[in-house]
Amino acid sequence: MVVFNCLITLISVLLLISLPFNVSTAEIICSDSVVFKNQEFFVGAQTRGRFFPEGGRIVRFYLNNRLIGRTLSGGDGYAYLEQRFKRAGLYRIKARSDDDTCYCSVMVLGVKDRLVLVQLEGVVFNIPFLGELKDGSREVLKELKGHYRIVYVTLLPAIHKLKQWLREKGLPESVVVNFDPQEFKTLKTKGVSITALVDSSDVLGSFLSDVDRCFSFKESEGCETVEDWREIKGRIQKGYAP
Repeated sequence: MVVFNCLITLISVLLLISLPFNVSTAEIICSDSVVFKNQEFFVGAQTRGRFFPEGGRIVRFYLNNRLIGRTLSGGDGYAYLEQRFKRAGLYRIKARSDDDTCYCSVMVLGVKDRLVLVQLEGVVFNIPFLGELKDGSREVLKELKGHYRIVYVTLLPAIHKLKQWLREKGLPESVVVNFDPQEFKTLKTKGVSITALVDSSDVLGSFLSDVDRCFSFKESEGCETVEDWREIKGRIQKGYAP
């Protein structure tokens, strides 16, 4: 575990330096969410100075270019706006503070929705070379998105940098969230099916025992070992035909 934590730290540093550095004196960073329809939740954004969080700034939130609310960021830089969506789908909310803008994605789920959780580290990109996609990942994920709700999960910080990298590589748009097993267990009790977990190791699988199937590119307890993304696609579709 110590080696794994060191590797995560190294990947975080590589992630931060591999994408263009923002030389402006301020910015705003949005957080993605996965929720159930009609569930009250908070859309979050953090206002920052050049190096540290900066509170006391007004943040305006927009959906489809329509202002849905405004709030003041606290001492930790975070501003929250309570929301609730009646229909399932992927929503894109814009947060703006002064001249700074960010976008957060909200995946709203309904009964019988089927999730495919994809750990980014070592699954979509090859550790430690962030710029290199796993062979077939982009194409297979685009095909799976037509039948399942894709959720990217990560153990890394700097999610806004990961989202930028995913866009640049042409990966299907979706939410990117830090892995919280209790959050997904709660969704499952409401009728959401976690069809598959694609894991780079047993780190996520050890926390989430009630997924339908778990796939890994290396031998891992509780997961099916696969060679590539095309094999994952074949196994998912064979076992769970849409």
